[in-house]
Amino acid sequence: MDRTTRDRRDRLLREVRASPAARLELAELYRSLGHLDQAGRWGISEDGWSLSSEREAYASLIRQRRPDAETLLRRFSGLGASEALTGDARAVLEQASIVYVAAPRIAGTRSQLDLVSRWTSGVVAAMGAVILVVMMVGLFIAAFAGEQDLRMPARVAVAVCALCFGLAAVFRLPASILRQQWLRVALLTVAVAALGAAVATLAPAP
Repeated sequence: MDRTTRDRRDRLLREVRASPAARLELAELYRSLGHLDQAGRWGISEDGWSLSSEREAYASLIRQRRPDAETLLRRFSGLGASEALTGDARAVLEQASIVYVAAPRIAGTRSQLDLVSRWTSGVVAAMGAVILVVMMVGLFIAAFAGEQDLRMPARVAVAVCALCFGLAAVFRLPASILRQQWLRVALLTVAVAALGAAVATLAPAP
């Protein structure tokens, strides 16, 4: 935005409260600059002037955690408390309310999935740890008793533990993907490779 355009914008911003024409001129300016949200912000003062894409972008702009979207819209768009809302303004409010209702639901779904994922992977990992301890104790007792060939029991122990820890990683993957925690996803994917190691260990030696 060059100096002339900035000066024009600043002048119009000073006039929008008192001049509906200034709102539309400002909306036209932002439309020419490709700022859809700002074009929608000022263009809704005139019914039928704003484009659906601009209203949609503006609805995203006023997305918020509190339900009083109309107060925010009036403040952002320079509309007085006694000024009647246009159809375009009500369309923005409707779109914003859909966003407002959907966002907590998505967040709640993520929280529930994360809780179930953590609990399940924790239980499976704990089972793997218990199995590892029990089998190590068993191998120690067998060796102490004079058992010579412990290779197969040791392979089974490693395979079972790898299977448990691999499953624990698998159960953590969905929540990590949903939260877009890509580093964790990469690390968990590597951990899941333990399943392949488990299968290879259980396979009979040639």
